Amino acid sequence: MRKKRLEFSKILVLLVTAMTVAVTVFSLCFVWETREATALLYLIPAIFTEFAAVTAFYYNKAKAENTRGGIVYDCATRENKNYEEDESE
Repeated sequence: MRKKRLEFSKILVLLVTAMTVAVTVFSLCFVWETREATALLYLIPAIFTEFAAVTAFYYNKAKAENTRGGIVYDCATRENKNYEEDESE
């Protein structure tokens, strides 16, 4: 049996989330050691902007797939209809 692979969008979200956490922890450690907070002016907004863009992309993609006319919604509706017809027979 084949193992189901993660979708590219989920991998992207996971990688960017991990990178956001890593950069945030690194920045906080750097600030703690150097007592200089200017790194936070550029690193934190930049990484969270990237995180926001990827999150918005992922939610927009999920919205398009899971609404009427979307791929996943239509397949689930069709399978549910076939299942209900089989149950009634």
